[in-house]
Amino acid sequence: MGPAIATAQPSLDCSPQALKNRGYFSNQGDGTVSILDLTTNRVVGTIGGFEHPWNVNVNADGTKLYVDDVPVFDLGYANISVVDTCTHAVRKRIPTSGLAIGSAPAHGREVFTAAYIPRELLVLDTARDEVTATYRTTSIPSGVIGDEHGKDLWVTAFPNLVYHIDRRTGVSTESTPIYTAGPAPQQMALSPDGSTLSVADSTGISLIDTATKSIRARVVLPGELSSPAYGGVSPDGRHLWMAYFSGQVAVIDIATGHVRRIHQTGGWGIGVTFSKDGSRVYVPTTPPGTVISPLGIGYAIPAFVKSWRPGGVVRIYDTTTFGEVGEITAGNLPMAVAIPGVVK
Repeated sequence: MGPAIATAQPSLDCSPQALKNRGYFSNQGDGTVSILDLTTNRVVGTIGGFEHPWNVNVNADGTKLYVDDVPVFDLGYANISVVDTCTHAVRKRIPTSGLAIGSAPAHGREVFTAAYIPRELLVLDTARDEVTATYRTTSIPSGVIGDEHGKDLWVTAFPNLVYHIDRRTGVSTESTPIYTAGPAPQQMALSPDGSTLSVADSTGISLIDTATKSIRARVVLPGELSSPAYGGVSPDGRHLWMAYFSGQVAVIDIATGHVRRIHQTGGWGIGVTFSKDGSRVYVPTTPPGTVISPLGIGYAIPAFVKSWRPGGVVRIYDTTTFGEVGEITAGNLPMAVAIPGVVK
């Protein structure tokens, strides 16, 4: 469905093992998706032809990408583009009718998308590439994630709401939500056992007990005017790694909320993804010196209209020592890395 969109590059191996060993990240400011060889941590190709690729998810066997493509000046065209990872052709475009940001559990059988403008939550089956469930909301949803067992959806919404949907019964707590201490919550991360939900808003992080549906800890970087962006919980369930619009990468103890380590990157952090074995974490950022607003709001307009082109760096950290162990040169405004079989 649609023409091939690969840019000039060497022929890539399309064997099942090769596809499982590739990661992908979008370069929002370039309209491209970079192909990453996870064995060498090198960019080996680029897929072009998107309007504004906000986020990327991948299915479990690495054969298909799901790209949130959202043109700023034509939200009616906004869609999830399903891309064949071997041919780089768009197989299908699933309309979202507005800004949509997707997420996916590690099993890769589903992609969840929060569509802002129509106020909908979409559940996409990656085997059929069809929307199999739609949840309409009263509030404006800004993010959605699901657990590995297909039982729960957690939703963030404006102005400062977090609520739960039981997928088995359809019962929602939207009318009795959890209220975050800061405005505009969006990105969430679940601990592997599902007991803790991390919610990032524009000023801090709420650690929520999923059983009691209550906030048990609030995390704000000490002495920092910071704005958490995107994070993830390590596969062992011990640490939350959080990237910040204000130029930090923090390692946080998930049990206590204690900040174990802060890296000053000087650039806008836009994602956190762990390697399959959990030993490394990939954090896309803009380069040092590109934080132009403490709360990140100064980025929004120039980033969306592609007038701001700072470049990008994917930083690699060791999850045991918390030290930085490598960098990958990226395009403009790189988004979180998608890896087959890894929660996104």
